[in-house]
Amino acid sequence: MFFENQRGQTLWVYDVWVADTGPERYQGLSETEILPTDTGLLFVYDQEAADQAIVMREMHYTIDIVFIDGSGKVTAVRSAPPEPGVPNDELTHYTGRARWILEIPHGTAERHAIVPETSVRITGPTHSIDPKSTINTAHDST
Repeated sequence: MFFENQRGQTLWVYDVWVADTGPERYQGLSETEILPTDTGLLFVYDQEAADQAIVMREMHYTIDIVFIDGSGKVTAVRSAPPEPGVPNDELTHYTGRARWILEIPHGTAERHAIVPETSVRITGPTHSIDPKSTINTAHDST
């Protein structure tokens, strides 16, 4: 996944896991221990919607949530802290217009200047997420 400036120059590249089925999107990063630097989880939806939502169900760490529309433009960036012990029906819903939603380590969006209108190019092979075996065993490279 590539983030580009307005001249099409690549600013940052991320390796991402893909959640493109209902059960994968529901699971997301829940119950994981770490999300390594410059990696993320890309939620893929069949179509763009004005109110795609993410919650921090069973999350143990803060993340940045990047909402990306069907044209590949960032529409919103949210910082989402964990909500331990909060019942599912009371979790904060982070919403935005999106065809894709990218979850990345907290502070990454600010560090890499990912803001609304930033261009995103999604390319390369995709891999379904298995958070129990992939993310929990990954080591942060910084």
